[in-house]
Amino acid sequence: MFIGNDPYEGGGTHLPDIVLVAPVFWASQRVGFVANLGHHADFVQRRHTHVFEEGLRIPPVRIRRAGEWIEETRALLMANFQVPTERAADLEAQVAANLVGVAGFERVVSEVGAGLFAEAAREMLDYAERQMRAIVAEIPDGEWSSHEELDSNELSAPIPLGLGVRVSGGELSLRFSAPPQVLAGLNVVRSALEATCYYALKSLVARDVLPNARMFRPISITAPPGSVLNAELPAAVFTRSQTCQRVVDLVYGALDQALPHLERGQSHGTNTMVGASGRDPGSGEFYAYLETLGGGGGAGPNGPGVNAVQVHITNTSNLPVESLELEYPLQVVEYGLIDGSEGSGTLAGGRGIRRRIRILSDATVVEYNASRLSPSPGGGGGGEPGGRGRCWVERPDGEVVDRSGEVEFAVEAGGVVGVDTPGGGGFG
Repeated sequence: MFIGNDPYEGGGTHLPDIVLVAPVFWASQRVGFVANLGHHADFVQRRHTHVFEEGLRIPPVRIRRAGEWIEETRALLMANFQVPTERAADLEAQVAANLVGVAGFERVVSEVGAGLFAEAAREMLDYAERQMRAIVAEIPDGEWSSHEELDSNELSAPIPLGLGVRVSGGELSLRFSAPPQVLAGLNVVRSALEATCYYALKSLVARDVLPNARMFRPISITAPPGSVLNAELPAAVFTRSQTCQRVVDLVYGALDQALPHLERGQSHGTNTMVGASGRDPGSGEFYAYLETLGGGGGAGPNGPGVNAVQVHITNTSNLPVESLELEYPLQVVEYGLIDGSEGSGTLAGGRGIRRRIRILSDATVVEYNASRLSPSPGGGGGGEPGGRGRCWVERPDGEVVDRSGEVEFAVEAGGVVGVDTPGGGGFG
């Protein structure tokens, strides 16, 4: 079994995403692979001017042989994690998931035979390509463009991003424009850009197409090398999901012009992150809490926006208050929807989330990362934009301090960290 996380050569798109891959053999021949990816909430209190500051880069290396851990490799990894007991348990879970996948893969091959399995796999790939080509052929030939600004509390000013879409002869090309890569975690490597584009196209026009590699044969994607959207080593990439959200907005915005019936309000368009780390006063151990919060979904012709939802390329689930308070020296003071954060219209956008957390440990470092702090998520079809995000600290003496423009700051015990996430744009 192999492990990797390096966004430049290890299979991930930022360092917390650790990938485990296992080959599958039948009759002494390799018939395929199984893989899973786990996001490890470990790399905290880091800088993000280049990738070497962001954590441990793991190129593809063997982690298990003959069903046993390679202890030297495992020890090297554990020595570089900040909460190694959690990482050890999470990696064991990833190994178990791959073993279940291998067993299921072998069961299918044993039932149908390796030859028929390979033939069926090829046909599924070819079928997905035929499906996608048929969908692209239904889009009228032409050229369209869209433009967005990426704001972030990592940047001193928003940066412009652009997209030109061309459809011709059953082929679809996406041509991005972007400034040079930045000294922040917002850079996107090529694989992340492609994955985001494929998601956007599939969710918008190809929901029933089989999701495999051949689906994307009719699609070409270009972005300037060494730019924010096609980063090169040593660009930092920790918060690349903020930028990927804006890539989705670009693809949607351009294709809405080609297919006007698809127009809708923008969703909250950010991966709002809040984290806290320090020494747990109960156990004396270092702890690292990290969570990403949803926001309002955009409204569209088929209905209003969804409240408090993760959108597009983010997929983390709600962290129950009880679990958070049992695991960390934190207390949730408030958790609910923000009235008025929804964009108005014939159909309203979804409402954003407010979460206020009291810090119970001394010398706690809080991390906050978000977008849509300045430009709001836009409305569609004449609808109004959704509300913006923000962050603040309520000190024990009652003073309230805005922290929306800061990435990392100290909070004393008894202080409360508040986060608002954006609402979705309205429609009509």
